[in-house]
Amino acid sequence: MTNSTPITVFHSHFANQNVKVCNARELHAYLESKTQFGNWITDRINDYGFIEDQDYIIVYQHTHGRPRKEYHITLDMGKELGMVERNEKGRQIRRYFIELERRAKQPTPEAILTERLPLTLDSTQQSQLIALLNYVHYFITEVWTSITTLYPHCGASQSMHIADMQILTKLLQRHLAIKIER
Repeated sequence: MTNSTPITVFHSHFANQNVKVCNARELHAYLESKTQFGNWITDRINDYGFIEDQDYIIVYQHTHGRPRKEYHITLDMGKELGMVERNEKGRQIRRYFIELERRAKQPTPEAILTERLPLTLDSTQQSQLIALLNYVHYFITEVWTSITTLYPHCGASQSMHIADMQILTKLLQRHLAIKIER
């Protein structure tokens, strides 16, 4: 868990499909709810009409004592739970889930490259691309690091864009077999 990833999101299979989910206990902790977890999740399920095997599944985690009941909830349920908290943490987690959904709908950088990148570049195009990649590398390693040091509250969406730039830079380097100046 980091600033750019407030809670862990993972894939789970239920409702006859593979869906992105999060652990409700982790969401509860992130939202800083004062209510005990068991009461909080039960009340939310009852009050807002969430449906087992559609909005959430129950998983028993075996520990040294008795099994602990975990709820794996869909991101839609997570957004709604964040919204009903009516606080800043609730708004943050809702925006985070929306950003994850938006990113999931976008094509991957590899798909974009194979679809749009010409197979060969002339020497001018290649030198321009190398200059651009050097600038992007400098921005990521020097400028962005300074910005996040000075302004640690930079949001998750900006960090995700930086991660996209890093991926794209590496893919271009690999595809064109070029080195970035350090």
